[in-house]
Order: sequence, then structure tokens, then C-alpha cells
Amino acid sequence: YQIVLDAIDANGYIVGSNDVWINVKYPNVEVSAGPNQTLYLDRKSDGTWQAPGDFMGSVLGMTPTRVEWSVFAVDENADANTVVITLPESNLTSITFNKFGIYQVHFSAWGYTPSLGEIPLGTGVCAVYVNYRQVEIDAGNPITINSDHAPATGSLKGKILSGQVDAVQWLFCD
Repeated sequence: YQIVLDAIDANGYIVGSNDVWINVKYPNVEVSAGPNQTLYLDRKSDGTWQAPGDFMGSVLGMTPTRVEWSVFAVDENADANTVVITLPESNLTSITFNKFGIYQVHFSAWGYTPSLGEIPLGTGVCAVYVNYRQVEIDAGNPITINSDHAPATGSLKGKILSGQVDAVQWLFCD
């Protein structure tokens, strides 16, 4: 469960906010969303960026009757609304992220007892860091321009050695 703490000023405006997650679990049951992951965005042919990842949840101590994956944005860069979960009600799923940032992936499990009906067994959480791939570029060899009048012109030849980018630009540093 997500619990939010708001700080409110004398005029009734929220001036600060923070949240905490509370994991309610059944005794002697361990629920895991798997290890933390770092994923890298790749540019697709249609111009969109995607970072797919495979996730395997597990439940030890009791057989679940139902499981479910969910994703939450942790920082201001992340956007959980753009995330696609392929099999949200399976132990094994693929999740595709379309925006860089930090996410929490939750794997929740429920069981059944005759006396209580459906009960929450717990939620496993893993952190997912979605980044752009490191790009390596080369600005080329230094050039010397000999000119006694303006404008002086020259030719620069930079190149991308590895990675993908949408655009490049030259900046003049005076």
C-alpha cells in the first residue's frame, strides 16, 4: 500500500509531500519480484525509444491463487503510464519502458484459505533504472585556420562511434 504524507501550510496548501510503501504479507511467505535491473533505451525504426526487460516473480511458502505485476514511477523523469506489461497476471512477464527514469516494479500475490477467503500473501519489489545507452563520439582532429580577415572558415568532421542519438550539434566555446 502506498501511504502519502502531506505538509499543509496555514492557508491549506500542500507545501511538501512524501510517500512510503507498506507491504502486508502472510506469515512465512516470501514474495519476490526478482533482482534490481538496469535497462537501456534503444531507438526503434519508427523513432520511438524502448527498453524491454524480462521479470520473474516467485512465491515461496504457499501456492498463490492470483499474481499481478504493476509499475510505479519513482523520480520525476519516469512515466509509469507509458509502460507496457505483456503478461500482468503471470509469474514470468516482459515489461517495456519508453521513458528514462527510476521505476519500482511490484509483484503481488494472493492466496486462498477457506476461513478467510482471498488473502494478500505479499508484494515483492525491485528497482528498475532505465537509461539511454552511453554514446561515444569523436569530434575529429584539431584544425588550424590561417586567416587575416573575417570570416574564417574551416571544415569539421565528427562522428558517432557507438550508440544512438536523435541529433548532434556543434557548439562554439569562446
